Amino acid sequence: MASTRCKNSSCFIPEELVFKILILLPGISILRCKSVCKTWLSIISNPQFIQTQLIESHKKQPSSVLRVRDESIYVDTRENSTLLCELPSFTWLILIVCSCNGLVCVGGLRGYDICLGNPMTRRFKKVPPPSEYADCENALLGFGFDDISNDYKILKISEFPEEDDDDSVICALQAEMYSVNDDSWKKIGIPETLTYFPISRSVCLNPKGSRFLYFEGKYELLSFDLHNEVFRVHSYPIPPLQLQLRKSYVMDFEGSVAMFFNESTNDGSAPSLWTLNEVLGNWSCTKEFNLDDGLNVIRAPLTIFQTEYNETLVSLKGFEQLE
Repeated sequence: MASTRCKNSSCFIPEELVFKILILLPGISILRCKSVCKTWLSIISNPQFIQTQLIESHKKQPSSVLRVRDESIYVDTRENSTLLCELPSFTWLILIVCSCNGLVCVGGLRGYDICLGNPMTRRFKKVPPPSEYADCENALLGFGFDDISNDYKILKISEFPEEDDDDSVICALQAEMYSVNDDSWKKIGIPETLTYFPISRSVCLNPKGSRFLYFEGKYELLSFDLHNEVFRVHSYPIPPLQLQLRKSYVMDFEGSVAMFFNESTNDGSAPSLWTLNEVLGNWSCTKEFNLDDGLNVIRAPLTIFQTEYNETLVSLKGFEQLE
């Protein structure tokens, strides 16, 4: 069993033990440990270590929030806010941010300029522009991991205003998907029933360990399977006429898609948390719990400019170190 000598000491530490100790450290601390000695650098740079550290990060609740301001990316904890990196080579204003496995996908106006990278290691790449739809009215970005194909993918949904038969303006949807493995975009078919699906907010959720992306619709929830490339609509658990009682963005609750709603009670209304889950191919909504009646305004902390974040060392082909 290999071992490494402690600096200024005659003792030896087995590399297996060093591996296990380093895995337990926060991501930023692991990066600092790369400078201790060549042996530690070799351990931390090993693909097996990076994969194990990713698995360990999934076991933990996100301890920080990734926040974007202008072209700067910060990580916020309960104690402080730290600038991780700046993207000086990109002159566009960041408007969309998604996160998966410690990687982030950030996009500019209309989702045309897109960048993918790891802010913890400060390694990024600019994604080739989508083939079409540059002149869309609005764009949504979703980013996640297809564990079956072992591929990270970006979904772009573009909205285009169109006039209906009665001269009213509606938004038609078109979609493209980018594959990191292929380094290219392709068109994704949208069922005719979803051609005019009204998106509510530019928020995408990718639950930890899931290959599904979720977008908030005005009256229903829209999901996309990154592997099978299939869209699906899920009804909200309350009647459409009461949807103005939503009190949160779509969020991740213990690995499930969740939202807060206000429900009518004898004393007025009370917030309740509902989750969307799949059992044997069937999807259903389940009420998890009610909150105190006094908490009549509940909002999730996430906006399109920030996302929950787990620190990892994941790097992909084409990533380059920022200066």
